[in-house]
Amino acid sequence: MANIVESRMGLETSLGVVARLLSLENVEILGVSEEDYGEAVALAGRHRVSINDAVAYVKMKQQGIREAYSFDKHFNSLPGIRVLQE
Repeated sequence: MANIVESRMGLETSLGVVARLLSLENVEILGVSEEDYGEAVALAGRHRVSINDAVAYVKMKQQGIREAYSFDKHFNSLPGIRVLQE
């Protein structure tokens, strides 16, 4: 997410967004294991999405998340996730 903000709004804004997210009590930062990456690599190849999208998808599935706000069209090709757009 930060790389999207950075590419559109610059480094300073991206750093501010990440700092704000880290300060929120209702945001949980999840670790990514070697197994998660292994699953994501297979998934990325199968569904033709980036490794970052695949890792996010793996973690979402583990957490029981079925909806995501995203403008990333690649999430539409991943099963079991409903993409919500503004």
